[in-house]
Order: sequence, then C-alpha cells, then structure tokens
Amino acid sequence: MENRLPFERVLVAHPERQHSHQLAAALAEAGLLREYTSGYTLEPALKGLIGDDHHNFLPYFRAARYISNAICGRRTDRQNWYRINWLFDLFVCSRLRRVRPAAVIAYENCAAHTFLAAKRLGITTILDAASVHHSMQDHWTSFSENPEFHKRVTRRKDREIELADHIFVCSNLARESYISAGVNPSKIMVASLGVDVRRFAPRVIQPPPNGCLRFVFVGRLNRIKGADVMAAACQRLKDQGIPFELTIVASLNDAERDILENLRPIARLVGRISNDKISEVYCNADCLLVPSRFDSFGLVVPEAMACGLPVIASNNVGARDLIECGQSGWIVNAGDVDSLFQSMSFCATNPTAVRSMSQSALRNAQQFDWPKYRQRISACVQKIVCHQLPPQ
Repeated sequence: MENRLPFERVLVAHPERQHSHQLAAALAEAGLLREYTSGYTLEPALKGLIGDDHHNFLPYFRAARYISNAICGRRTDRQNWYRINWLFDLFVCSRLRRVRPAAVIAYENCAAHTFLAAKRLGITTILDAASVHHSMQDHWTSFSENPEFHKRVTRRKDREIELADHIFVCSNLARESYISAGVNPSKIMVASLGVDVRRFAPRVIQPPPNGCLRFVFVGRLNRIKGADVMAAACQRLKDQGIPFELTIVASLNDAERDILENLRPIARLVGRISNDKISEVYCNADCLLVPSRFDSFGLVVPEAMACGLPVIASNNVGARDLIECGQSGWIVNAGDVDSLFQSMSFCATNPTAVRSMSQSALRNAQQFDWPKYRQRISACVQKIVCHQLPPQ
C-alpha cells in the first residue's frame, strides 16, 4: 500500500449520488481516491471498493432534502434544493486545506466555492456535468424557481464552468451543448454512463401468440420526454390498421393530462413500478421508445439494450451514442411525429427482424457496463492528475 499513497490524491464530492459513487469506486480501484464526500450510504459492492476510510458520509444533507420536501412540497422545494447544495459546497470548500488533494471533482450546482478555494490552493478542478449545458436545459425545460433566483442559479453554473480546469460530460450531445455555449472544447471529456448487466439481462420469453411487436416506454408522460409525439405516432399506426402493443411505465399522477388521455385507448398503462421489476418489463417487450425532446443521457437506453431490446431514440437523447442505426436501434428527429412513425411502422410490420436485433443491442450495452465506465473515467483522471505528480 505504501507505493500507492502518492496517487491517492482526488477528492470526489456530491451531496446526493447520481453516478458519483461509481466515479469514486473507479478512483479507488486505480489507487487515486483521497476521499469521497457524499450524502448517501454505499451499496455493499461499492463499499468494498471504496472502503469506509475513504467515504466521508454526511447523512444530514440527505435528511435536509427530505425535510424540505415534507415542509415545502416538491415544487417549492426546488429553491431549497439549490440552497442545500450550496451549503454542501461550502462544507467541501472548508475541507480542502486539510485534505489537500491534487484534484477535486464536484458537480453542477455544488462546486463554485470549492473550485474557487481549490484555485487558491493550486488544486486541479474537475466539473462532472451530469446534464447538458444549462442553456440547453433552459431551452427545453421550464424552471419552477422564480426568475430572479433562476438568474442567480445560472450565474453560479457559469462560474463553476469558468473555474473548472476540466469538464466531464456523459454524452456527445452534452459535449456539443457546452461547445455551442462557447466552452473551450479542449476542457471537455466524454465519459458515457453505465448499466448493471447483472441486474439488466435478457431472458427467454416467448413472443405473444398474435405476433404483435411490443413497444415499451419508461419515463414521465410529458412533452420533454416526447410522450405527445409518441401518442400521435401510435394513433397514426392505429388509424392505418398496423398492429402493435405499447406498455407505458410512468407515474400517472404527474402526467400531462391531455397526453395521458390520448394514450389511454392505445396503451397499457401500468403506472410506476419498483426498480427491481423494470428489467422484467424490458424482457416482456421488443423495442424501447425514447422520443425525448431533451435527455442528457437516458439510462433507460443501456438498461433496455442490456435486456436485448433495440431502441428508437431521438437525436436529443445523449445515449444515442450507444445505438448503431439499423443494427441495435434507430435515431429519429426530436419532436417529429413523422420520423417516429416511420421507425415504429417499420418495426411493427417487421417484428421478426426487430427481434433478431436483440444480440446486437446486448453487445452494445455490454460495452457500457459500470466496470467499463470505471475504466474509462479512471483513465481520464489519471491522465489529468498523474501528469501533475512529481517524479517518483
């Protein structure tokens, strides 16, 4: 262990989790982790990789989120969520002088103070951007906080980007969004996210007796996720007498009402289900639909592909990077009913051909499992950090 100590120089900080626990595990495997500060407990497998001595667990940040939700409600809670992240940022900032890592990896909305302190201490700053650039986020999504507060949030995000020496993004879509916003391309590295191939795996399930192709949609029923486009494309299939089945896994309580009503006569609505049953849903389908107008990555794509499903995704889905057109799925134009209809029509009228794509989808997904993500991201960090270490 003695010869690894000089390399254990990176602090990873996230008030919740997202994929930060996988990044911390990657650095621990490579002997690069100094500390992982987070508000979440570690699952057993990753706890074995990271170790208690490297995990600075801060449960009160997670508790603050739950209390805020209970008192304020989720919509009002958005501003409190930012404030909790900013408090976490201040906490991590206060630890830098004592921990003294060679680099700190922090996340959007909770990095500004940490990065400013790191600059003063000569510590390399790495922003792990879980989404696309905020200008693209604002273009496609509405914000619930008041406009003045939103401007404050945006200024902080711009400051984090300015202070970051390097930026990790999870897709080429995200990289393009940062470059379009004027960020230096040399700062940006793409590290696509992963999937648990032990949890998501194909099963031998016979197709339905009627032979209909079975589409599945997993996500929120709103315009951002392209659910209105999906409803229109499905209605066109129905009007033309093309047989198909559609299963929708989504919360019905927060669905946009007009979209929900349009889908009721067309689809089987199963509501929300527990995470451990999602793989069963994939395995009972033939093709996943991800027609989002905007999705920075879309973990449903590698999850479904790991279960052997080809995917129809829009060009505004980050996980489009996993899809080989015509081999493991199709890429359609975001917001374009005709584009989605054409791909769905082909699938519905060629169910045998679609089911034969299962192995190709599986092979693609296996290139993006979490162990391979950890290899990719640790190689990125080693390139940054070990380059700066003094000769041994």
